[in-house]
Amino acid sequence: TKVIYRKADYEKDDVTLNAYSLGGSSLYDDIDLLPALSNAGAFVNAYGVGDYDAIQLGKLLTGKQAACSVSVGGLSESVGAACSPKDFETMMQLLYMRFMKPRFDAQAHDVIISQNRIRVKQMEGQPQVIMQDSVSLIASNYNPRTLLFNDSYLDKLTIDRVEKVYRERFANVADFTFFIVGNIDEEVVKPMVEKYIGSINASDAREQWIDRKVRGPKGKTEKVIQIPLEVSRATVLISFRKEMPFALKDDFANTILSNILTNRYTKTIREDQGGTYGVGVSGGVTREPVVAYSMQMNFDCDPNRYAELKPLIYKEVDNIIKDGVTEEELSKVVKNLLKESAQSKEHNSYWMTIIKHFYRTGINLNDPKNYEDILSNMKPADIQDFAKRMFKDADVIDLVFEPEAK
Repeated sequence: TKVIYRKADYEKDDVTLNAYSLGGSSLYDDIDLLPALSNAGAFVNAYGVGDYDAIQLGKLLTGKQAACSVSVGGLSESVGAACSPKDFETMMQLLYMRFMKPRFDAQAHDVIISQNRIRVKQMEGQPQVIMQDSVSLIASNYNPRTLLFNDSYLDKLTIDRVEKVYRERFANVADFTFFIVGNIDEEVVKPMVEKYIGSINASDAREQWIDRKVRGPKGKTEKVIQIPLEVSRATVLISFRKEMPFALKDDFANTILSNILTNRYTKTIREDQGGTYGVGVSGGVTREPVVAYSMQMNFDCDPNRYAELKPLIYKEVDNIIKDGVTEEELSKVVKNLLKESAQSKEHNSYWMTIIKHFYRTGINLNDPKNYEDILSNMKPADIQDFAKRMFKDADVIDLVFEPEAK
């Protein structure tokens, strides 16, 4: 098992442990197991641990600052734990128990399922739920692995399935990489790691995630969806996605571009047109299972005005492709990003993020040549060049949710 440790004492009463192992729900063909995989961590965390149910465990931990939870994602399973330095051993004991003595409590399981059945009824017909479900289905091109939260979903969430997938995902600690960052000394950490992580079951098996080919629709997908709304408003959601090779410079250009677009939409759609309280813009890049850059824009407005306001989203993108961005726009965003980065270095969480990123990608973002230097040398032409490549032939999802006709 690989364990990476770094002392960071910006927050004096803080020690954090994270761990991951590749695989996750991608390793399973059986779609009926997906609800159990997605919820295995939450359910097992709620069952308690070992001989203690959740209430008994809470009493046992009274006066201590220590917690450990697990989760299963699409491409990996992970562990998250935190404690105060004085309760480090308690946290390590909880970690050991999550692997070696998980609890599967039928009574607690039934209570959680019953609570969720009530929740399903309450969610029925709720505009926000209809919107979320619609976006999930459309964004995955109605892939069978996209399951909606309803009674059928809960029927698949049996305790036998939760136990089966949990035991499989957390059967081999040697396939995990652990990261420990916080206000604690190496001579305290090392023997605890050897004692607790060192005695968890392990094997020579190593897993990799499987690309299940869940992708969005190709080309442009445009829909107007009517939903029951008490408040008369329309919601516009536009998403661009483009598969391109990964480059750090492009990653940062995407972030800068999303900030510049936010500022421009504030001027054109919010202030000039008075059409909305604000436009949310977020740019990102995923590296697994394929490298893809994305940009999402969303805003609420009067349902009678979305046809007039929505084209302004595209117009601003076209303006940047055609005319680029100004030195002033770029400088303002870069200055803010560098300031935020400098401030974040004064926190333990920064170092956890940096170390995890390095072990996952081989890129050290704390090295100025991988962050500050790239940002400081970014030119308006770089942003324009990225925008041309990103938006050219990008797949687009263009959705409007409007009130149902009476």
